[in-house]
Amino acid sequence: MDRLGLCLLGLCGMAVFACDQGEAPTGAAPDRSTSIPTVGCSAAITSPVEPSWRSKSVVRGPLGMYGDPLDIRQAGRWGPSAFWTKIPVLVAGQRSVTLRVAPRDRDRVGLTYGPRASSPARSRNGTRGLAAAPRAVRFVACEDQSVTAWAGGLALADRRPRVSLEVRVDGRGWRSLTIRERA
Repeated sequence: MDRLGLCLLGLCGMAVFACDQGEAPTGAAPDRSTSIPTVGCSAAITSPVEPSWRSKSVVRGPLGMYGDPLDIRQAGRWGPSAFWTKIPVLVAGQRSVTLRVAPRDRDRVGLTYGPRASSPARSRNGTRGLAAAPRAVRFVACEDQSVTAWAGGLALADRRPRVSLEVRVDGRGWRSLTIRERA
């Protein structure tokens, strides 16, 4: 094989490697919705869920994002250029529910639910944690509980108060869920 052939072979190998990394060439946050991590009953909070959780949550169908208030502006620092806010997720019933960041916010918001390296407790560098945080998570409720809850929250590039998310129950269509600043 001549030098040109070897160079082309090397370039093809690098291109295949780059494609396997799943990174967007534009520098924008990649859409990780094709490989959605699942958080099941083993990662759920074991303490009882407050019966009035819906009144203190942003709710779409059986999924609620619990917080009082859900004020993104109060998110704590997470590394030199990122923020994190705790917002537990609850799912009523025994359905599987997927939560994902809407396309317009995927470059600035990540989800930190379940035992992953993207959680604030496991990352000293918030920027790396935000980049590593998935943009979608599937929650599988416990079969023996009427409401299952998971600890976690949002990794944020900024403290802009409006965060657009989407919810899908049992594989049906996506429905919007927006966290807004409370007055």
